[in-house]
Amino acid sequence: TVDEDNGIDNDDNGVQTGVGAPVRSPVITLAPGTEPTNDGDTDAESDLTVDFGFHELAQVGSLVWLDKNKDGVQDDDEPGVAGVTVILYDAVGHKVAEMQTDVNGLFLFTDLLPGDYYLEFSAPDGYSFTVSTNTQRNSDADPTTGRTPLFKLGPGVSDLTWWAGLIQSPTALDEDAGEPALLNKQFLPIISNR
Repeated sequence: TVDEDNGIDNDDNGVQTGVGAPVRSPVITLAPGTEPTNDGDTDAESDLTVDFGFHELAQVGSLVWLDKNKDGVQDDDEPGVAGVTVILYDAVGHKVAEMQTDVNGLFLFTDLLPGDYYLEFSAPDGYSFTVSTNTQRNSDADPTTGRTPLFKLGPGVSDLTWWAGLIQSPTALDEDAGEPALLNKQFLPIISNR
């Protein structure tokens, strides 16, 4: 049997085949009189260099909402938007996870390794992103790209501060307040040579 432990103390020798799978050591072979003596004891009959490194996982999430008054701040009467695609990327742009907002506009990515990340929101057809006001309960999504700035998640961190505000995109037939609704109306082009 080949000894897969390198005999170095304070390095991570644990192997995990997937999320939720047990963590195991590689094959360890002990031979009398040949084991390390710089691992906290001077006994050449033991190997104390088999180490497992663990860390707490992190999570990130929050809300996508409809910014009805287009001020960039989520007010109490402004609802969440369901079904918005949110993608989590690592610092170098590799997609880590993707999900849709729930019926309340909430999203949450869990079981994340500590590190640097950013989010990307996809505005549904007929919507765009509102302005960012750099206040609490504001939209963190860049109005052009739908991306957030890079942020750091430490071990055990639960960061629920990321918001994206959506506004309805203007159309050529938008109505002003107080005008009658344009439902069931027919519009015809007028051609003139005046």
